[in-house]
Amino acid sequence: MKNSSAGFTLLEVLIAMFILAFGLLAIAQMQVTAIRGNAFSNRTTTALTLAQDKIEELSGLSFDNDQLAAGHHPAGADPDPDLSPYTRTWDIVNGLNTKAVTVTVTWPGHKVELNTVISG
Repeated sequence: MKNSSAGFTLLEVLIAMFILAFGLLAIAQMQVTAIRGNAFSNRTTTALTLAQDKIEELSGLSFDNDQLAAGHHPAGADPDPDLSPYTRTWDIVNGLNTKAVTVTVTWPGHKVELNTVISG
């Protein structure tokens, strides 16, 4: 006589647990990747905001202001010293009644650049 009791065998339960654990580990890895991506996006957005703020500041200055002098303006020239971990520099190239402005914001291992032209 064959025993016909219903239920799962130990092997079936172990296989189901293995499949569940594998799926949960995949989801956990996906979550870690999403968190890293969000953190990088946040840092990039902050850097772009700092660059845009500097472009707006420079655009509002008089055409002969020292901050719009031709050449490279290093990090020490920035009047806002509390940018850590970001470093903001800008380059000015004089044209015919214009100034080409490139603002660069760097942070460890990355950088963003924004360009504009200011006319006088």
